[in-house]
Amino acid sequence: THPPLVNGLTCAEGGEAAGKRLFPDALWVEYIDAGYTLSVVLKGRIEQYLSEHGKIPQVILLKNHGIFVSADTAEEIRALYTGVMDALKQEYEEASVTDTLAIADAEPASETEERIRELFGADAAYVTSSGAFACVPGPITPDHLVYSRAFPFTDELTEKAVANYKTKHGFAPKVVVAANRVFGIGTTANNAALALQLSQDGALVMQLAEAFGGLEYMTARAREFIENWEVESYRQSVAS
Repeated sequence: THPPLVNGLTCAEGGEAAGKRLFPDALWVEYIDAGYTLSVVLKGRIEQYLSEHGKIPQVILLKNHGIFVSADTAEEIRALYTGVMDALKQEYEEASVTDTLAIADAEPASETEERIRELFGADAAYVTSSGAFACVPGPITPDHLVYSRAFPFTDELTEKAVANYKTKHGFAPKVVVAANRVFGIGTTANNAALALQLSQDGALVMQLAEAFGGLEYMTARAREFIENWEVESYRQSVAS
């Protein structure tokens, strides 16, 4: 799974050290491209852990990705998750980092929404929004890349700025910041809703990561792999 409480750790610069301190029996795995490559490497790491410890790891922390938890029963799974979440909540509390995202109150911006539709065309056939929050300015996990893209659009709403964004990144954004609001845009209502939801989730991850030294972004190579990965393109189409 990919809960923000966990990714505040796995996406942080000091995440590995903190993870090993908090969860000494867990297996920490550096960032590995999702899909077949991850499954093969992870199989090897689990086998190595088994050889060294005489058992498979019950908790696996994946850098810039999420967490795996394994046990024989659903009750054990729930207990393991509770233990992980409780330990992380205590760390955030001790670091004076809140686990709730602050979203500013803001008036609806119908004119701005219409301008977004006009500038982004079919890519903004559906638009949803919330009050402002601090959007993540870079790539943090594959899921955030797929559903809200690595980089929000934060420039003025002009044809030139939109063209520059598309030229630089090769596609339209999924998140637009304007008029003291954050807009999720998409070709379907679900796309737009997911863009906003994952943008808020990413903002919370960024906030939580401050407890462990701040965010550590995915590399450009890792980002480009996800952006061009056919499996993720298919997953996105299914989510539509």
